[in-house]
Amino acid sequence: MWIDTHVHLLSTKKSRPDWEEIDFTFQVASKKGIDVIFLTEHRDALGFDELYSEIFGENKLGGDVQENGVIVLPCGLMISSGAEISLKGGGDIGVHASVKALMDLKSLSMAYTATELLSEFEAGGGSYVTVAHHLLGDGKWWCDFEDVIEKVDAIEVPGKHPHLLSQYQGLAQKYSKTGVSGSDAHTWIQVGVGKTLVATGFLDEGREENFIRKFKKVVTEGVTVPCVHKSAEEVLRLSSYYRSRCL
Repeated sequence: MWIDTHVHLLSTKKSRPDWEEIDFTFQVASKKGIDVIFLTEHRDALGFDELYSEIFGENKLGGDVQENGVIVLPCGLMISSGAEISLKGGGDIGVHASVKALMDLKSLSMAYTATELLSEFEAGGGSYVTVAHHLLGDGKWWCDFEDVIEKVDAIEVPGKHPHLLSQYQGLAQKYSKTGVSGSDAHTWIQVGVGKTLVATGFLDEGREENFIRKFKKVVTEGVTVPCVHKSAEEVLRLSSYYRSRCL
């Protein structure tokens, strides 16, 4: 099973949802052989609440609602709710959780340090998975990384940094963390440039457990395989050009 753990649907933080483009993005993802997309829109994006309310609350795309924050679309693609949160002091963290848990978060950029955010999720008691996003990018290292990394579930091996693949793998190994890969896509072109391979049967285990809890188990057991597309740099250039033309 292939999972893209890091996908955006809004072109910018000021954009409203473009439903034709969103539907096409999901169709393309399915055609690319991706089974699950973790939607990780910026929590401080102006269109965040509208996007998540219409996809997961109103089921605008006409999917099969599995649970809070998990929908299987008519094309067979599963969508799971998450968010990317810009941290106080620099850097970003991906959080995969229920829509309600994400909506309850402060929507301001840099409202939390990683320590504060993780404490809030721990106190909430719900299911969640946390991923350290693109740590080796400029200004993306967390100010409290060393203090909090033990509580983080995974380190991202991002598709958008193919030139740093070995460094990200080394970073995950150094801190004994599972590596997962996502595309950080803001266009349909970029979806799947980074993706994570997991055993298909993980969804069948623990039928009483929700999807996020099952994924957390897979991550903590270290049975994920992060993969970056062999032509990632070319795909990224095309995606950047397409995005610039659309803005």
